[in-house]
Amino acid sequence: MKLLLAAILALTPAGTEWRRSQHCPEYANAVAFVGFPIQERGMALRVMHRESRCIYGVFNGKDPNGGSIGLMQINMFWCKPSRWHSEGWLQSEGVVVDCDDLYNPLTNLKAAKAIFDYSVEHNKGNGWQPWGL
Repeated sequence: MKLLLAAILALTPAGTEWRRSQHCPEYANAVAFVGFPIQERGMALRVMHRESRCIYGVFNGKDPNGGSIGLMQINMFWCKPSRWHSEGWLQSEGVVVDCDDLYNPLTNLKAAKAIFDYSVEHNKGNGWQPWGL
């Protein structure tokens, strides 16, 4: 998986404004790879910087619902069992097998994209609502 991430980070050519971001530029290609719309990629990098300072192994146990994990600080709420999803929402979407998968940078970004898409659909187009934006 680390080799795949390294290849993704290296392959996409630079040149657009969001790729020259001051915020987590090492993950710009990965943000594109997981499918964030081009107009949201700069914001994804800013959110990543705000949430984790671009450190993929970070855990914040002070967040509610068991804490938040990884680059985009995905809250455990999204991968814990609930009355709607017996294994967790991210598991039902096929993004993770368990919450520890969120420590993988690429999986964390895929989870963030899935949550972003869910939020666009359920929060009047605001994909960043789960991050308080």
